[in-house]
Amino acid sequence: MNDIKDVKPPLDLPDLWWLWLLLVLAAAGAVIYFWFRHKKLPQEPVKPIVAQLPPWEKAYRQLEALRGSHLLDQGLFKEFFTRVADIARHYMEDRFNIRAPHMSTEEFLYYLGVSGHLNETQKMF
Repeated sequence: MNDIKDVKPPLDLPDLWWLWLLLVLAAAGAVIYFWFRHKKLPQEPVKPIVAQLPPWEKAYRQLEALRGSHLLDQGLFKEFFTRVADIARHYMEDRFNIRAPHMSTEEFLYYLGVSGHLNETQKMF
């Protein structure tokens, strides 16, 4: 009878309420994450693709509209030539990807001379 021992007293387990709270919060976070991830978002209506005009066509139309404005007939020469310069700068930006509208005239002309976008015949004009 010496091999039978008395029952050990129960162990005091640490209070783990914070672990259960952490597990519940993690589970709630996972549920919210998967709900948002698989939730169908409202579809935006498909916007029709607008065909872009080539840069030369766009510039030509702007020049035609400028001609129709009759600024020269009204004696508004500065306004007319300012608009012509703006149309040319926007054409260069669209055609050659030059940030011409944001450059001074000197910067613009220098860049055209060294950029390689224009050949020698075009540079003469």
